[in-house]
Formats: sequence, structure tokens, C-alpha cells
Amino acid sequence: MRFRVIRWGSFIMAAILLVSDAFGQEKPKLKAEEIVAKHVESVGTPDAIAAAVNRKFQGTAQVRNVRRNTSSVVGGAFLASTADKLVALMAFETTNPADYKGERIIFDGKKLTIPYVTAAERSPTGTFVFEYPEIAQKYMFGGALFASWALVDAGKIGKFEVQGREKIEGVETYKIKYSPKGGSSLNIRMYFDAATFRHLRTEYTRTETAGTVRVDEGRLNENRYKLIEDFADFGEFNGLTLPKTYKVTFRYETLRSSAEIEWVIKLTRFGFDPKAEPEIFSQGPTP
Repeated sequence: MRFRVIRWGSFIMAAILLVSDAFGQEKPKLKAEEIVAKHVESVGTPDAIAAAVNRKFQGTAQVRNVRRNTSSVVGGAFLASTADKLVALMAFETTNPADYKGERIIFDGKKLTIPYVTAAERSPTGTFVFEYPEIAQKYMFGGALFASWALVDAGKIGKFEVQGREKIEGVETYKIKYSPKGGSSLNIRMYFDAATFRHLRTEYTRTETAGTVRVDEGRLNENRYKLIEDFADFGEFNGLTLPKTYKVTFRYETLRSSAEIEWVIKLTRFGFDPKAEPEIFSQGPTP
């Protein structure tokens, strides 16, 4: 009887230890390269990605100045890309000279073109991308919507570093620091859904000294800039899983001014042609 008690006692203790070990052990941590690879797999198979090399997407667009709480200006949007070219166009119908009339960001594989939106200047968002051309030239802009998406060939574009997890609008994500090959003066962070590995956000931040203003005077002594790309409302198109909603937010605070500009593009038409390059790079259609 005593032997049976000892035997059952040993069995129970072993079971408790196994259960505690199972709950106590963390799942193996993924490396940054593994997360990026899983992200590419979430977009589509290599064959599907290769077949979608020439893309033309259309939809609606709206823009607003968030901090001024002004009404949105609405219009059309057009995105096109090849393996090494990309374009994002927006056009708005407005009779108010002060309203935002549109945007054109074009990279033809060699030259980045962002025209003025008024007679004298680019938009704040366009200016930021123009001053930091690596956003487009390194093929980060637009994420997986563009055939030129840098992460499809991630092994050659730079370094990635996992910086833990963070929730984006309630969704658990992997936060990854990206350092492009050749360097950048921007701090770049990418966020991937921890369950599906879809790319949900990229943030580009820049902080620079604004002068010799003393901090205790209650004023900024830095200029701060942040461009955020958000991707949502995913669906399947031509064998690829892509976002239908693309939001770009640009915030800045300087000694002179501050603003928060928001674009929201909702795509409704997805075109793929493995043979013909989008005509935008030769004649420039409007949205």
C-alpha cells in the first residue's frame, strides 16, 4: 500500500512539473528576417507576386487637415507600379483656391518627381518625401500595394531588428526597426500583425535641432516630423492579399508652425497586366 501511495505521488508530481513547464516556457522568438519572410508569404506565392509585376489600382481619395478640424476634400486616386517604378496620384475637384488640389509622387526608377501643388510650393507631405527621397527610392512607400515593395527582396535592402510587440488599433504587432542599405537620416519602424504577418504600418520620423531656444522657456527646441502609412481592410486580388484602405498621415511641429495632414485612399479597382507596363510612366493619366 505504501509503495502504491509513493508511486501515485511521484506520478502526480511529475504531471504538475510537466504542466508548469508547458505554461512557463515561452514560444521561440522569431527573428526579424523570419517575420519579414512570413509577411511576404502572407502577400502571396512567389509565382503570384511575379505575375502581378505591373499594377494599376484606382479608387477614391480624401484629404483633411486634422488639427484645424476642416472638412475633407474628396476626389480620385490612382496607384501604379512595376518592379522598379511607382506612382501615387490624387486629384480633387474644388473651387476654393485654398483647398488642396491633389498630389503626384512619381519614381521612374531613376528620378523622383513631386510637382508643386501651388505656384510656389509642394504640399507638406510631398515636401517631406522629396527631402527624404529614400522613402520612394528604397521602395518602402506604399508597402505591398506596389510591385516594387522592398521587402519582397528583403535580403538585399538593409538590416531589420525586432523591437518587441506593440498594439496598433487593438491589434498585436511585431515592431521592427529598419535600416536601409546605404543609410538614412530617418528612423524607420514597421509593424506586422502578429497573427497574420500582414504589414499594417510604417513610420518615418525625423527630429532635428531648431536653434538655441532654451527648453525652460516652454518652447520647442526641436523640429519634429513623422510620416505614417497605415494599411487596412485586406482582400484577395489576383492571388495576392492586399489592403484596400491606404492612409497616409504627416505630422510636424516646428518653431514656426504645426499641422497634421491625412490622406485616406479607398481602392475599388485592381488591375494586373504581366506584359504591359502602366501607361502612367509614359503619358500620365489622371485619377
